[in-house]
Amino acid sequence: MTLSHFSSREEAEAAKALLAPTWQPLTFSCAQAIHLMYREGGGGQFERACTLSFGGEAMSTFFSPPRRWESMPAVEEEWVRDARKNAYRRGIGGGRGGQRSRRPRRSREEREAIQARTPEEIAEIRAQRAAKRARLEAGEL
Repeated sequence: MTLSHFSSREEAEAAKALLAPTWQPLTFSCAQAIHLMYREGGGGQFERACTLSFGGEAMSTFFSPPRRWESMPAVEEEWVRDARKNAYRRGIGGGRGGQRSRRPRRSREEREAIQARTPEEIAEIRAQRAAKRARLEAGEL
């Protein structure tokens, strides 16, 4: 749920600090409608793709193409884009969240040791990996 937009990260952090001492959790119900939001790719502003109305006569309104809210900025603020990208890199909020992250880079010594391997050593390493894979697939590990 988006409550507000700020023109800079500093302004958003200042608002957060101002609200923190008195902040209380919010409970609400959706008695009128839910808006399904959409955005192309990982960036840019969300647009309404559909509104699902509740009440006496439930109905849906589909927007093709999706529509922007009139009050939303036309361009995503740079600090918002940077914060979203940093969250993605940390595995928060979709993307690779929950998946293994990349291995740390090998040291110079490790790279040299790998380069010095003989074809026989490489064949042995590959055979060990294949055997481990076979045991995993057989449910032995």
